[in-house]
Amino acid sequence: MADAYRKAGGALIEKLHFDQHCDTLAKSYAAMADEFEALAKAEREAAKEMKK
Repeated sequence: MADAYRKAGGALIEKLHFDQHCDTLAKSYAAMADEFEALAKAEREAAKEMKK
């Protein structure tokens, strides 16, 4: 979406920084996904240990 805003361009896009907001959100969601992935891995490992 950020690329679409950059492509569209214009004073309003630049003034409101829509592209930067999209980039920031994408990075935030990617980091959150990494954290959930690490949590899921830890929970799977804990579940294996509890079965022993």
